[in-house]
Amino acid sequence: MAAPALLSAPPPPPPMDEDASAGAHHAFPGPAPPPSPEGAPPPPRRRRSAVRVTSEFDSDARLFSHRLSCRVMDGLAKLRVRVHHGVGGAGAAAVEPPPPEVALLARNFSVAVDTVARSAMLRGAADLAGSLRLSAKHDTKVPPLD
Repeated sequence: MAAPALLSAPPPPPPMDEDASAGAHHAFPGPAPPPSPEGAPPPPRRRRSAVRVTSEFDSDARLFSHRLSCRVMDGLAKLRVRVHHGVGGAGAAAVEPPPPEVALLARNFSVAVDTVARSAMLRGAADLAGSLRLSAKHDTKVPPLD
C-alpha cells in the first residue's frame, strides 16, 4: 500500500537541459499545498447582491406581486417586503389586492407585521439542551383608532 501524500517525499525535479539552462533562470516552486480531502477544490461561492427584487404576475387574479429582500445587521437577519397591485383595464374584474407583507427573519427570531390588523407576530426559539428546545410566539395588537 502506498504512503499517504503528506508523508511521502516530494518528487525529484525534472532533469535540466544543459543548452536551455545557460541563458534561462529557473525557479523551483516550493512544496505543493496539500490536496483537499475530496481531491478537487470547492467551486467558488456565488455572492448574492445586497438587495434582491423579484416580481411575479398572477394571470388568474391579474395581480403583480413584488418582493424586496435584503440582509441587515451584517447578515444576521433578512428584511422582506412584499407588495401587490392590480392591473387596470376595462375587462378586468375588480380584485382587491392583498395587503403589503413585512417581515424580519433571523435564525432563531422572526417578526411578521400585519398591516391591516395593525399587529405583529413575534416568534423565537432557543436550544436549551441537546434534546430540549424552547419556542414562543406572541401576537401584539394595537387598539383601533376611534
